[in-house]
Amino acid sequence: MSASEPQPGRQYGGKSPAERTAGRHQRLLEAGLDLFGTQGYSATSIEALCRASRVTPRYFYESFSSREELLAEIYEQLSAELLGAVSKMLGTTEGINVDIPIAADVTAFFHGLLDDPRRARIICIEVAGENPTLERRRQGILHDFADLISAGATQRVRGSETPPGAFDMVALAIVGGIYQVVVDWLSGFITAPIEEIADEMTSFIRDALAGVSLRRSGRPTMPR
Repeated sequence: MSASEPQPGRQYGGKSPAERTAGRHQRLLEAGLDLFGTQGYSATSIEALCRASRVTPRYFYESFSSREELLAEIYEQLSAELLGAVSKMLGTTEGINVDIPIAADVTAFFHGLLDDPRRARIICIEVAGENPTLERRRQGILHDFADLISAGATQRVRGSETPPGAFDMVALAIVGGIYQVVVDWLSGFITAPIEEIADEMTSFIRDALAGVSLRRSGRPTMPR
């Protein structure tokens, strides 16, 4: 062991071993977010992650068995934060807040995702097809978002007896459409500002959900 490395089990710099381990772990997460979210997962080596986080390779493997494991943890964190934000926008545990207009929800969602393009890139590009485990998890999270939209739409419909699951298929199509819009924005195929994207997607979402409502009840009942 070199003189510069703290001995296991001893205080170093005023921090316990557990605190030092947690600090290295967090720095690796931050480095992964920055590097995976800018230059991409495939272009980022463990050596680059160690340099950015000021962590030696030995301590990288203390926290993660591979780059894939690091990417997976970052993806889980970002997805959980975004799912939580969407759930909060749609309502609370007491029920869906139907007084919040769809437009405000969609605008807040796109700002939450695109204001930091690194997060959007990891969620929508870097994990796609990376390995079977991550791909299954990505598909599961897409369905989680679709479930939120479906549940929110069911609660927002006014004056109709909408059965559970009526919006499931169209909600999944909405999530897929939003996903591709974000990918195209990150890739430069779409150059519109976030507000314009949100306006377009608000119209798309409202029309898609109203179409389901119309078929079920004979008249559109989605709120503005």
